[in-house]
Amino acid sequence: GGWALIKRPPLADVGYRYYTDQGRPSVTRTNVTAGEGVAADAMVYMGPYEMTTRSEHGQQFHLVVPEAATVTEDKSDIFDSVTAASDDLRVGDRDATVTMFAAPTSISWGVKGLQTGDKAFYTVANLTVDDADNTWVHEYVHTRQDFETADPTQWFIEASAEYYAAQLTLQQDRIDFDDFSDSLGV
Repeated sequence: GGWALIKRPPLADVGYRYYTDQGRPSVTRTNVTAGEGVAADAMVYMGPYEMTTRSEHGQQFHLVVPEAATVTEDKSDIFDSVTAASDDLRVGDRDATVTMFAAPTSISWGVKGLQTGDKAFYTVANLTVDDADNTWVHEYVHTRQDFETADPTQWFIEASAEYYAAQLTLQQDRIDFDDFSDSLGV
C-alpha cells in the first residue's frame, strides 16, 4: 500500500580508530526516511502523515497520524491523558521526546499497541483514553520502564503497564472505581 509502520532495522556499530590528542571524536546517528515519514528511535512510519506536538513536564510528545488512519479520540484528549500520566507516574526517567504513532485500522494488528525502543510506540488509531485498558497510557508506561527482569518475572513488565494504565486513567477521572476494579479482575 501507500504506507508502512515498521520496527527500525538495526544499525551496525560504528567501529573506528583515531589518532589525536584532542580526545575521542563523537559519532552522531540520525534516523530519517527517504521520502515522507517519521523515524523515531526504533520505529519508523513511511508515508503521508500529520504530526501534532505538545510539550509538558520536560517531555515533548509527537502524535503521528498517518493519512491512512482515522483517530477517533480527540487528539487533545490523547495528549491530556498521556501528559497527565507523564506527570503522575513515578517510575523511571522521562525521555526528552516520545513519539506516538496512530496505527491505521485497515489491517488487523496482533496487539492494540506496541512500544519499541526507549521512546516510541504505536496504538491502534480507533482506541479511546476513557477506558481502563487505556492503550495510549499503557504504551507510554512502557517508555518509562527502565529495568531488567529475570525469566520468572517477565510477566511484571506487562502487568505493571496494565495496572498503571488503569490506575492513572482512574486518577484522571476518565473511568470509575468499578471499571478500575474490573480491569484488575478484583
